Amino acid sequence: MKTPFISCLTSIFLLISCEETAFIQSSSLTGNWQLVGSYYGIGGPQIYKEADKKTKSYISFGKDGELQDGNSGYTSYRLKDSATVTFVKKDGAKFDYF
Repeated sequence: MKTPFISCLTSIFLLISCEETAFIQSSSLTGNWQLVGSYYGIGGPQIYKEADKKTKSYISFGKDGELQDGNSGYTSYRLKDSATVTFVKKDGAKFDYF
């Protein structure tokens, strides 16, 4: 009987003590950007792939963290550090791009 209570209490303390990493607010990405290529990998060296020149893809970064990209569903962004951008959906879902 004591074990489940202690486990539950420990879990509550761990959840309360966790805090979200502070985000770095900056406007260094502000403006319209065009996709020209991307890197991907499956565990080995990164592979570069040029974007389709016929279909131009753009993304617009606003000064206050606004994001305009009609295809992804992300509505805002935050700079997490010098190499990571966190995209946030309307429902709060987040994805880090490195």
